Amino acid sequence: MPLHPMAVHLPIVLAVLIPLAMVAVIAASKKITNQRAVWAVIFGFCVLLTVSSFVAMKLGEREEERVEKVVSEQIIENHEEWAEAFTWTTLLPLLFTGLMLKKKHPSLKYLAAASGVAVLALGVITGHEGAELVYKHNAGKVYMSAGASSGGGHALGGETVKDDDDD
Repeated sequence: MPLHPMAVHLPIVLAVLIPLAMVAVIAASKKITNQRAVWAVIFGFCVLLTVSSFVAMKLGEREEERVEKVVSEQIIENHEEWAEAFTWTTLLPLLFTGLMLKKKHPSLKYLAAASGVAVLALGVITGHEGAELVYKHNAGKVYMSAGASSGGGHALGGETVKDDDDD
């Protein structure tokens, strides 16, 4: 069972939600009485983003050789390079939100939000490259059951589903 495709969804969702939350908190900062508590929650989500990103990256590395049987190494490496950039960049919002909990420097919240947007941008590119591996280059083929590989179907939850060409 491929774990990488399951593990990537959490960091992708967090990469979208964290910068949105940061921008919302900055926009509503005059109305928030306990900003430190709000940023502490965002910091916790940044920890989860970084940890889940590293887990997803390591799981992808484990499955790389298997996928290279059906997809060229160069295409996989392109996704891998974007994933590494994404993963390492998750350390920036983690750093800035962590510093905000220690210091009251006004520019830190803007640096945190900007780095969150950078993570989001890299997440979009990484996710797109991963989707192309699956949908354009058929990387999921290596995980199909033997029965599903014949007859024009594909494996879905252990079942063979026939392709429907009536679009």
